[in-house]
This record gives sequence, C-alpha cells and structure tokens, in this order.
Amino acid sequence: MRGRWRIRYAAIAALGLLAAAGPSVARASTAPPVPWCGTGPSSTDRPDAVAGRQIHVIYALPTDGVDRFADVGPGITTDLAAVVAWWQHQDYTRAPRFDLAAFPCFSSLGALDISQVRLPQNAAYYYDEVTRSGRLTADLVAAGFADIDKKYLVYYDAPSLPVGICGQGRQNPTTGGALGYAGVWLAPNIESTPTSSGCGQIESPGNRGGYSAMVAAHELIHTFGGLDTWSTVHPPNACPDSPAHACDSNLDIMQPSGTTYWLDNTVLDAGHDDYYAHSGSWWDVQDSSWLSHLNEPTYSLDITQGSGVSAISSDLPGVACSPGGACHSTWDNGSAVALTAEPADGYTRVVWGGACASAGPISTCSLTMNANAAVTVSFLPRLAPASFATHVTRARIQAVLNMNRTPAAGEADIRCHATAGLKLVQHSISGTRATCAWTVPARLRGHRVSGRIEIGANDGTTLARAFSLKLVR
Repeated sequence: MRGRWRIRYAAIAALGLLAAAGPSVARASTAPPVPWCGTGPSSTDRPDAVAGRQIHVIYALPTDGVDRFADVGPGITTDLAAVVAWWQHQDYTRAPRFDLAAFPCFSSLGALDISQVRLPQNAAYYYDEVTRSGRLTADLVAAGFADIDKKYLVYYDAPSLPVGICGQGRQNPTTGGALGYAGVWLAPNIESTPTSSGCGQIESPGNRGGYSAMVAAHELIHTFGGLDTWSTVHPPNACPDSPAHACDSNLDIMQPSGTTYWLDNTVLDAGHDDYYAHSGSWWDVQDSSWLSHLNEPTYSLDITQGSGVSAISSDLPGVACSPGGACHSTWDNGSAVALTAEPADGYTRVVWGGACASAGPISTCSLTMNANAAVTVSFLPRLAPASFATHVTRARIQAVLNMNRTPAAGEADIRCHATAGLKLVQHSISGTRATCAWTVPARLRGHRVSGRIEIGANDGTTLARAFSLKLVR
C-alpha cells in the first residue's frame, strides 16, 4: 500500500479555520541551516559511514529537468536535520538513521550521502501522480538503488507537476530496496509559503523545516509501517477512507493532509494510540530497525586485516573495508552483524581471529554487538608445489612433494597412484612435506614403473606430480 500526502491548502477560509485552533498555527522557528558538506555530485551510493539499516537520500530529475541541487541540496540537509530534531523532541530514545558519507563536516546531517541521479525519461513520463512513484522506483532500482537494508527517500525535482499531492511512500515495516521507497515532490508550480497553498519551498532558507520537512517525515513513517493496515486488530483512529493515515488530530504528522506549515507544530501519534509507542497488538513504528536507539549504548567493531584480504563487508550496511589497514564502525546495542571476507588473487582459506575466532575456516562470521569487538582476518596463500623428488632403492620408491606452506587442519588430503604391483606402504602429510612410498616386488625389478602423487585441497585446488623410472635389478 502506498500513502500519499496532499497539498496543504492555505486559502483565506482555511486560515480562518486554523486560526481558531489557537497554538496549532503558531509559527515555529526557522530550522537552523545545515549546509551540505559533499564535494560534488555522485550518481551512486557512496561508501557507508553509518552502520545498520539506514535511509539513503536521492535527488532525482528527469532528462529535461533543470538541476537545482545547489539550492535544493542545503534544503534537503536542513529539512532532514529538522526531522531528526523534531523526532527526538517527540521521543528522546529514537531518531531516523540516515546514510552518511565520510565528508569532513561539523554537522552529522551535513554529511548526508545524497545521490544525484539524472533519470532515463523526460518529465512527461513521470508526470502522472498515479504512476509516478512506481516509475521512479523502477528506474532507480535499475540504476542500482536496491539494497534491501536501505530505505530510499527520493526528492524528485520536475519542471512542473499536477496540483494534488506532495509526496508518496510505500508502506512496508520490514523491507527496504524496491519495497522501501518514499518520495517528496518538488516543482516550482507546487511550491508554497506559510500563507499560500502548496508543498513548501525547500530552496528558500526561511521556509526550511516547514511543509517540505513535514512531507519527508510523513512519507518516511509510511515506509516504517505506519499505520498498520494488515494486522487483525487495527489502529483505532485510522481514517475510514484512508487507513494508512490517522484522523484523530489535525496536527498528527500522519493525518492525510497538512493543516500547518511548520513541522514543529505537528506531533508523532497524537495520544500514542495508533502507530507510535502505543500499547496495542498491531505494528509499532517505534520498533522500526531504521531508527537508532539513542537511549542504549553503541559498540565499536574494529577489524584488522592481515595478508591476502581483498574485501570485507557486512550483511547490514556499515562495513566495507578497503584492502589493508584497520576498519572501524559503530553499531547499536544488539545489532546482529554478519561479516564476509573475500580473498585476493592467489589466496584461499580464511583465518579469523579475535571476536570471530570461533568462526573457523568459513568466509562468514556472525556477531551480536553487545560489547566492543575486535576482529582480525587474513587468508592463507593458495597451496602450490615448491619442489618434487623421488628416492629409489632396489626395494622401495619414495615420492616427496614439498608445498609452499603447511596445510591447515582438514584443508588437504593425499592420494598416491602407481603401476600395478607396487605396494603402497606410506601416504602422509607432515608440515610442508607430502610423501607416498611403495615397496617393489622382485618381479618388477628391472622394469619401468610410473606413479603420481596428488594433494587435493578443499578449495578445489589439486597439486600433482608424476614420475616414470626404470628400476634396477
């Protein structure tokens, strides 16, 4: 199900009705400016500087759209900083977890990772409000924005849009990727000030933290699962004709359309009985894994890479280590993290240490972050022959294959093959030395015999050397 937020109508009659509500129309302070600290546009998702499920922001425009990022970018960071501050004011234990990049920045939201994407179609293709969200999602997923552990907040900037709705969000509490998209619609013809109808004015510093910030918060809550429309028991104040919205207060952030211009005038679930911090049996947005738990400790995960490591990544966003050196990330208490290490060319068999020492020789290590954790990881060089020799006496043949390193426990086995009649009396691996030995029956003395020694490694590598020789009588 998709939720949508309609344009706030601020005609004179509507203003009169709002004024009668008293404090509900009081002007909030303009959101403090938060400049974007990025160094330039990127059409891809930059390496994560935040660990855990997170919200990635995209500034998207059609092929014939005008790039207004210089004005809109600081508006996005200021609006979303206002959303975080508002959320913490409503609930000091939670805040949305946004995808940040490693930008040198004083403000955390100034380091917001914003991807700038020129879409493959023109504005006419995305114009219709019924198909717009689906078409934007499909094109952005095709462009690589499909991480199931990321929600995507898209600021779609068009030359013009139909007057009607200001944003849409896919209602899904547990999944990101293609099912986790929300959109905020931007176009000059649907902009508004505190005294006019429209969707806000994100590029105007004086109007940031206003209606465009409300739309972003509203649509994100849809993607976090508000309001529950799938459980047997439903929220009591869901709108009869729009059950993904709340109808008990005109200042609830999840009402169907805005009645105030300023985010700070709204509340996160009036009465806490519909979708946030409620006591019902239905889904509670407060439990979303895309929210940071500010009232609980965080723990550091430090990974030290040894030889042979090509890459280390985590199943949840947060760990993407470059080869060599150390890698640091910080996780919410209780986060379940699976680390995967990949070998460089010429290396095999992972060696975990520290908090992953019990993982054994598999490429994945699973951790629960309830304490600081230090992990070491390296790979062994792929097994290779170092030298080969045969030792022959009148009664015995011995073949010795020396390897470049000692195999780890269970990593390799030995197989010995020889001319029929030779009796195998030894096959062993000791250190770097693999040995096959046969006794020679009298009837084969003076004849040519052949043999082969093979080492089979559990990564599929086979080391083999053969011999052919004539025995003495």
